[in-house]
Formats: sequence, structure tokens, C-alpha cells
Amino acid sequence: MSLPFFANSLWYASTWSDAWQHHQALRNVAQTQEKLLLSMIRANEKTVFGREHSFEKIQSAQDFQKTVPLMDYDDYAPYIERIKQGEQNILTQEAITLLEPTSGSTSATKLIPYTASLKQQFNRGIAPWITNLFTHYPHLMRGQAYWSVSPIDSQKRYTEGGIPIGFDDDTDYLGSGGFLLKRILAVPNIVKLMSNMDNFRYVSLLFLLHSENLRLISVWNPSFMTILLEHLPQWSEQLVRDIADGTVTPPAELENAVKSAIESQLKANPERAKVIESALSHDAATCHRMIWDKLGLVSCWADGEARYQAEHLTRLLPHATLQGKGLIATEAFVSFPVIGSDGSQLAIRSHFLEFISESGKIHLAHQLIKGEQYQLVVTTGGGLYRYQLHDLVESCGDLHIRFIGRSANISDHFGEKVSEGHVRAILEALYSERPSFTVLSPEMYEDGTTAYTLFTEKSVSAEQLEAQLSENYHYAYCRRLKQLAHAKVIVVDKNAPERYLAACVKRGQRSGDVKPTILYKHGGLLPDMLD
Repeated sequence: MSLPFFANSLWYASTWSDAWQHHQALRNVAQTQEKLLLSMIRANEKTVFGREHSFEKIQSAQDFQKTVPLMDYDDYAPYIERIKQGEQNILTQEAITLLEPTSGSTSATKLIPYTASLKQQFNRGIAPWITNLFTHYPHLMRGQAYWSVSPIDSQKRYTEGGIPIGFDDDTDYLGSGGFLLKRILAVPNIVKLMSNMDNFRYVSLLFLLHSENLRLISVWNPSFMTILLEHLPQWSEQLVRDIADGTVTPPAELENAVKSAIESQLKANPERAKVIESALSHDAATCHRMIWDKLGLVSCWADGEARYQAEHLTRLLPHATLQGKGLIATEAFVSFPVIGSDGSQLAIRSHFLEFISESGKIHLAHQLIKGEQYQLVVTTGGGLYRYQLHDLVESCGDLHIRFIGRSANISDHFGEKVSEGHVRAILEALYSERPSFTVLSPEMYEDGTTAYTLFTEKSVSAEQLEAQLSENYHYAYCRRLKQLAHAKVIVVDKNAPERYLAACVKRGQRSGDVKPTILYKHGGLLPDMLD
């Protein structure tokens, strides 16, 4: 039995219990959800938040909705500030193991508290997905996998109170499954030690090319993978030499310790080098099929704005099945894909879920109406109660949902999550007196790059704009990955408001419905604003 098959089989077996409990829970969704909610309430009655919101009096989901208001991150910020200082029993009686960074709606970056219970809740969602995946595609267990989960952060950080910020390891996100995955990763987590993005990509490609038995690729944003693949022709000659010799010679110099650690995991493989050299003479899709002929599945975002990048990735890897991920946020594991089903299935054993309809009425998981759209609200073991994710989903029926987009005005083409609230704060910082017309829009330029572009009647420094945008954790990450180019500033004339209105009408909006905005998340304004 090969090591990958052995490790994957152990992981597969470890998911059966949670997967079976999930399917049992589907028989009584309302009871499952309320029982989960009350277990979190009882566990946290004596916290600061629990006492302030009379947790001891809550005996039902209805009590909970009457007692605890809908909340956003800003409502939690004072509590999380106390957690950062090292205070205990603020949101949960359980210890906070780490704070995971993600982008906020009105602040640049928010920190999400993680507990052992929250990681267990994530595992309850991951388990039925893995069980379903390996049951339908057992050949995936016989080879290596490429998992890219958490952002690259070369230096460990801590809060003032000593709370770690961010996961230590990409596979930590997967809980118990991550321990097994470390033995079958095509690209080892040592690549995280490289802050130079060209080096990171080169070494990632090097390990991927060495992998003759790559079966599964799992990334978040599909453009992360497309950008990686598009660098292959640029470095092809050196990559082939490194594979033949068992060496590593990336674009920039590596520290000796890092280089030695990488080379210790590489072996000279002249025959593999010949296969890759031959493949490189073909078109991209054929080349990738020849190099990774056993690749069976690619998992990535495929709904909302990500669907365009997912289609591009499918063209680059047409021989592999592309499976859209469920709805997974830093704060919560909401749903997972099921082979042969429309949308993704709600992880009803993970968190307590509420859904706000367009009319403002709040529905529970078992009350969703097929075809209706809802905003998501979650209560988790990490201490977020009635937390509004600001994700818009559509019910596909039978406890399945499809991600539509952000319910708030958030631009998220590559995972950068630029929000209107943050843009407003940026403009206040850039201007002592803001001009009447300022719109920030993600624009694609002739060289194929996308850059956030500020159309404004009064010029400001593009460097200052870039610095302000980079306070957003995910924007800065996308910049490092070169998914986004440096921000730009374009000064427009007095006819700009009229041109903007005409551009919106041309895109299907009625002139009376065009609302003033400082963030045009759709992009594509450039031709209209420069006429």
C-alpha cells in the first residue's frame, strides 16, 4: 500500500463518524440546529457577553433571537480588543487559541477568535465533504494533493496579550485531517518561508512538477492557480534543469538554511525532466495533461465573481473535474459540495444558521424557500453570536444553497474584499475636503492587469492610495500574489458624473435607480470615464 493511499484512507475513515451524524441530523434539522445553539449558550453563560445578553434565560431559538440583536464586526470589536489584551471569558469560556485575520466591512482588517470548539465545528463540515468526495472519486486517494489553504505569512505575530495571530501551518485549518495531509502534500509547507513571491511560485511549481502522481488540487481563489500555471513557460528551462539535477534555483537567492531544507526533499529525476520538457512544446492544456495525467479534481471557488476565473482554470486543466467549494468563511463553515447536487449542502452540525429574506424576515435552516435569496447570519463556537456575514445566497432546495455575492457593497474579484466602508475611510484620510465626484473601481488595463483605480476631480497620490488599500489584509495578499496591480489615480473632468450615469445605464440600470457610490465593484468604467 502506497503512503498517499494509506494516509488518505486513514483520513477517509476518520470522517465517517461525523459524516454519518450529519446524515442522521438531516432527518430533524430544526431540532439539530436548536440543540447546537443551546449547547453554545449553556457553555458561555458566564462570559462577559453571556451575562450582558442574559444567556441564562435563553431556552429556545426564539428566546435567542429576542435577546441577542443582529451584530456586525464593529459590535464585536470592543470584546475582541479585550481578548487581544489577554482577558479571559469575554466571548467564550473556552480559551482563544488564535486570532485569524480577514478583511472587514468598515475596518481594514478584522481578527476572528478561534477556539477548539470552532475548529471542531469546521471539522464537522469538512468530514461529510471528504466522505462524499472520496466515496465518489476513490482514485483521488491513490496520489498526492496540492492544498493551499491559509495566506502566506512568513513571520509569526502575537497580540499584546500573547494571543497568536494566524495559523502556524496551512493544514492546521483542516484540523485532524491536516496531520495526515502533511504526509502526502505535493508542495510542502516550507514554501511559506519564502517572502519573495517569485521564489514562492517557482518552488511551488518545482514541487508540483516533481509530482508524478498528483490527484487533487484544492485552492481558494482559482486565479491563485492560474497565475501559478502561467509562470511555467517563463521558468521552464531552469525548472527542467532543477528537476533533472534535484536542485532548486529560483529567480532570487534563497537563504542557505531554506535552500538546504528544500533540496533535502528533492531527488534528481532526469526521466521526469524529459517528460516535462516534451510536454512544454505543446499548448497549455495539453502540456498540463501530459505533466499531471492522473489529476482528477480541482476544488476552488466557482460562484459569484469567482466563476470567471474558474472557467479560465478549467481551460488550463480540462482533463480534471472542477468542483466548486461550498460557502466557507474565516468566521464559519456554512456549506460543502455534494457530488451530483445543485449548490452546496448546509453544514447543519457546524453552526447555528439564520437567513434574512429580502423582506427582512428571518428564517431558520429548515424554513428556506427554493429560489429565494437570503443574507447569512451565523452563531459559532468561536464566540460570534448572530454575526452577519454579509454573504448573499440563494436556496436551491433540500438544504442546498448557492453563493450569489456580497450583500454589502464589497468588491471581491480575487479575494481582496474591498468594502465601501473602508473606501470611505480611505477618502477621509486622503482628502481634507473631498471632491464631489470620487469613485474607486477595479479596472482591467490593456496589459491584462487589474488595478483599483480612483476616478476623482482632485488628484491625490497613488502611493498613498495604495498604502491605504494595503491596510486591508486580503488586498495586500492579492497584491503580493500579483493578482492586482498597483492602485492608480485618474483625474476626471466636470462631466464625470454624467459619464458615470451613462455608463451605469449602458450596463442595464435605469437612470432613476443609479445611486451615488464611492465603490463601483463591477469595474469596466475606464472607457466611459476617459471619453
